[in-house]
Amino acid sequence: GIGFDLWLGQLDNVFPPESGLGLGGTAAEIGAKTLTNSLIWGTLANSFSIVSRRVLEGSSPYAAVQYWSTRVIEVTSNDLRFFPVWNTITFSAVPHDYQVSFVAMGALIFNIYISLVANARAARDR
Repeated sequence: GIGFDLWLGQLDNVFPPESGLGLGGTAAEIGAKTLTNSLIWGTLANSFSIVSRRVLEGSSPYAAVQYWSTRVIEVTSNDLRFFPVWNTITFSAVPHDYQVSFVAMGALIFNIYISLVANARAARDR
C-alpha cells in the first residue's frame, strides 16, 4: 500500500536499487536491505495490525496494547520465516517499478497462511 511505497522510497535512499551488480545490488546490500526491511517495517506493520484489529473489535487501546505484548513475538517470528526470502527475491530479481506490487502479492500469500493458522487454532480450541 501507500505506507510500504513510502517506506520503500526511504529504504531506496539508504540502499539504492541501482547500486552494485544486478537489479538490486550486491549480495551484502540485498541482505542488509532485506533484514532492515523485515525487522523495521515488518515489526511496525505487524504491531499496527495487532493493535488496530483489537481496537476495531471493541477493545480499549490499553487492552489492545496488552494483547500486542502477548502476540508480537509469535507474529514477528512467522513473518521472519517468510518475508526475508520473499524480499530477497524482490530486491534482487524484480524490477524496481514492480517491487511494491510483488511485496503486496507476498503479503496476500502470507495473510492467507496466517488466517489458516489462526482458524485452525480457533477450531482446535473449541
